[in-house]
Amino acid sequence: MDFVETLKTESSRALVDLVASAVGNNPTHFKTVFDLCFESHYPVSMRASWVIQACCENYPELINPYIHNLFEKIKDSKIDGVKRNFLKIISEYTELKQIEDAGLLIDTCFNCLYSPDSAIAIKYYSMNIIYRYCEIEPDLKNEFCVVLEEITEHSSKGLKSRIGKILKELKT
Repeated sequence: MDFVETLKTESSRALVDLVASAVGNNPTHFKTVFDLCFESHYPVSMRASWVIQACCENYPELINPYIHNLFEKIKDSKIDGVKRNFLKIISEYTELKQIEDAGLLIDTCFNCLYSPDSAIAIKYYSMNIIYRYCEIEPDLKNEFCVVLEEITEHSSKGLKSRIGKILKELKT
């Protein structure tokens, strides 16, 4: 399958499922699509990241060789869809204890939370990652609570709800 040409055709879940099925559990195909996330222009890069997310639903271990370079790439990406999809992968399919330089990840997530330009989904997944990491590093809880309280005022209703739930959990 020519991944670039296929990803140029449309933006749909059916297309993502088709490409993810072609990638399967093949590390070579996974790398090819992964590279498109950061080497191609929108919309191919965003669609490729959606495929990577779909692959990680079934084969989360495929992301492991790329996890250490991923945080810098997320930070540098100008495409919200790419950031959102990779933050979702980290939030839902990655074992945070295995990340060697989690400080860079947590810093990236805090920057996303503070940025007024970050999309709601980016903030949501950033909060979830930090929240999960607080289980590993309990000393981070106080700082995280302060940040959540600061950003609550300027957050959407959905984020306010999630912030409230996280704060309740962190303070018990």
